[in-house]
Amino acid sequence: MEDDSIISNELSLLASNIKKEVINMLDFFLSFLKKYENKKAHNMIFLILNLRFKSLYIVSSFVGKKQGVSLVEEYDKKSLYPMLVKCHEHLHPLVNLDTNCADQDIFEQVVSTSELAKELVKRELLVFKKYQLDIKDIKCFFQWWQKHEAMFPTIGFLA
Repeated sequence: MEDDSIISNELSLLASNIKKEVINMLDFFLSFLKKYENKKAHNMIFLILNLRFKSLYIVSSFVGKKQGVSLVEEYDKKSLYPMLVKCHEHLHPLVNLDTNCADQDIFEQVVSTSELAKELVKRELLVFKKYQLDIKDIKCFFQWWQKHEAMFPTIGFLA
């Protein structure tokens, strides 16, 4: 019994050391996770939209959960949302709602087309991030996106 405990502790230590070593080796490639960089935003967008990395475990492993969440929010705000809004506007061209008809609007608020697109994209991304999937059940990522394009039309277009 004592031997099992020793072996278990040694295996845990070995796994921890291997994880640290892998992170150190990937340091150059994951430098965009240390702070927001516009010129490297495509790397984070890839991680967010790639179903293999959807949980963003690699981010929290590299910089910690708290900093990872903050960094993902910054990339979302500065890079992903604007890109998704452009995709949404391309996929769903709307008549410009930015007209001067507020005096005829019984709700006394007029929402601009860009505000509407931003809100729809935010909601779609939120649902995508919360959507549970088992990566083992996915044989082809392209087929998964095709099957779920009605659920995630804008994100699927970008992915």
